[in-house]
Amino acid sequence: MTAAFIVALTALCVLSAWLIGLRLQAHGPRGPFDDLATQNCHRLDLWGIAYLMGGRDRVADTLIVKTYADGRIGMDDRGKINVIDARADSAEERAVLRHCGSEWNVALKTLRGKLRSDPLSDLIENRLSEPKLFLSERTMRTWRIVAGFQVAAIVVAAGTSLGMLLHSGSDHRPFALVIAAALGIALRAFCSPSNHRQRMTEYGEKAQHHLRSRSPWGRQDPDLHPAGLAGAVAVFGTAVIPDRTMRHHLENAARSNAISRSRAARRRASSTSSTSSCGGATCSSYSSCSSTSSCSGGSSSCSSSSCSSSSCGGGSSCS
Repeated sequence: MTAAFIVALTALCVLSAWLIGLRLQAHGPRGPFDDLATQNCHRLDLWGIAYLMGGRDRVADTLIVKTYADGRIGMDDRGKINVIDARADSAEERAVLRHCGSEWNVALKTLRGKLRSDPLSDLIENRLSEPKLFLSERTMRTWRIVAGFQVAAIVVAAGTSLGMLLHSGSDHRPFALVIAAALGIALRAFCSPSNHRQRMTEYGEKAQHHLRSRSPWGRQDPDLHPAGLAGAVAVFGTAVIPDRTMRHHLENAARSNAISRSRAARRRASSTSSTSSCGGATCSSYSSCSSTSSCSGGSSSCSSSSCSSSSCGGGSSCS
C-alpha cells in the first residue's frame, strides 16, 4: 500500500499545482496595471480592440463600418451592400471584398455573418493571447483536461485512503490522503475552468475598462475619436453610429445572424440527440419494424413494435 499512497498523493499534488498555474494564467500579467495597460493597449490595432471589446460580432461591425467610411463599399436603403472601390490595402479589407461575391453586391446580414465566421477573427484572437488579454484555445483545452484528471486523482486518493484505513488500522498516512483530497476538492471549486467561461483573462477585462474610461479610445463621438467612426464602433458598438439608417440595418443584421446561429445550434443538438437515442429498447431504422410493416421472407412478421439488432429473414420472426 505504500506505493499506492505515494502514487496517489504525488498525482494529486502535481495535477493540483498544474491547475493552480492555469488559473493564474487566466488572471493575466502581474504588476502595476496602469503601466501594463498603457503598454499593451498601445500594441493593439483597430481590429484587436474591436475583438477585445465585443468579440467576433464587434469585429464584423467594425470591418463593415471602416470599409464603408473609406468609400470602398456603399449601402442602399434596403441594406444591400455594393462595392464602389475594389482596392484593398489590408487583409481585413480583402476579407470584406471577398465576401461581397463575384457580382460585388451582397445583403448586409449575409456579409456580416460571413465576416463573423471568417478565419480572420481567429487570427485576431490569437494576437490577443500574446499580451495575455486572452487565453489561447490550447490553454483552455489543457485547462479542461487537467481539471478532469485532477478530479480522477481526488477519487483515487479517496479510494486509496479508504483501503489503507481498512488494512493498516492506526497508520496516519490515510488521513494525509483524506486531507489532500479535501484540499483538492476546494481547489477544484476555485480553479474550475467552468468558472471562466470566456477566454478573456481578468487582465483583459481591466484593459476593456481602461479603453472605455481612461484612454482617448473612450470618446463616443466619432468626430473626436482618434480612429474615427470605426474606432468608436470598435469600442462602443453600433449604437454610436450617427446615420440612423445604417445603424438600423446593422442592428437588424445582428439580430438575424443571432437567430440563424440559434436555429443552427438547435438543429445540431436535435440531430445529435436523434442519432444517440438508438440504444437499449430502441433500435435503429434498419432493425425496427412498425406495426404495419413486415420483415423480409414472406412468412416472417413483426409481432412487436421493434425488432432486435439482428435482421429478420427467411422463416424467422420478430417476437
